[in-house]
Order: sequence, then C-alpha cells, then structure tokens
Amino acid sequence: MSEPLLARGTAALFAGGLVVGFAVLALFATLDKRNRATIERLTEPSAAGEPAVFVMPEKGAYDPSAPIVEIKGAPLYEDEIVRRPDGAMMKAGHDDSGKYPLYRRFRSDVLQEPLHLKLEPGRYLRLASTPPKKRLEGAQEESAPENGEPEGKTEAPADGGAGE
Repeated sequence: MSEPLLARGTAALFAGGLVVGFAVLALFATLDKRNRATIERLTEPSAAGEPAVFVMPEKGAYDPSAPIVEIKGAPLYEDEIVRRPDGAMMKAGHDDSGKYPLYRRFRSDVLQEPLHLKLEPGRYLRLASTPPKKRLEGAQEESAPENGEPEGKTEAPADGGAGE
C-alpha cells in the first residue's frame, strides 16, 4: 500500500513544479510588457511611409546662399528638387538639430553620396556642400580658359611653326 502514497507525493511535487513554473512565466511576461518599448523597436531604413518634415520656403522668402541644415557642423545648401521613389531613399541620419531626417539614394546595392531632405512623398531636396553661387562661379571658371579663348581652339602659327 505504499505505492499510492508515493504516487500522491510525486503528483504533489509535479503540481508544485507547475505552479512555480507558471509564476516564473507570469513574472517574465510582466517584465517583458513593461520594457516592450526598449526591447522591441521597429525601424524602417527607407523613406517609405515617413512623414515629410521639411517645408521648402517660398522663393524670395529666404536667402538661397544660406545653409538649409548643418550636419556635424558642416553647412549644407539647397541644390535642386528631385523626384525619387521613397523605397529607394534610405535614412542616413539627422541634421545637427535632430529636427530633419536626411536620406541617401540606394541604387544598385550602393548608397549614393548626396544627402536629401524629404519634401513630400516622392519629392526630395538634394543638398550640396557649397552654396549655389559658388557652384555656379566654379563651373564658369572651369569652362572658361585663362587666355579668354575657348578650349581646343589654339591656332598654329601662319608660317608653319618655323622661326624668322
């Protein structure tokens, strides 16, 4: 008759183990629920579904040679407004103020160099590291030769290069 007592003791130990196991499980579930915001953070690296934060000022209401944003202390200026699919634009960080997210174009498994600000879905402001006036002056200096004549139009001397 000792078997029924042993069976009862085993059943009691098994039931006690289940109760302790459920208590531990309930404790972990409570801790997980409290820290869910820090444990599970879903981030989307692309611009798809991101709100457009930057609003382009009206022409004439701002100085185009003034920097739009700064990143790591370096000013970035307006370049041009471009159309890009949101899925091809990957988040590259924020400006120094933390107010505006910056994006780069992802193309052929490579992140492209220029940074962009999202104006609206599919429209972005490309940023440049130099002000617009300096870029225009630099382009004019590169295209104009120093002697004032167009490049590639050097004339040979009339006497065929022979001296007098």
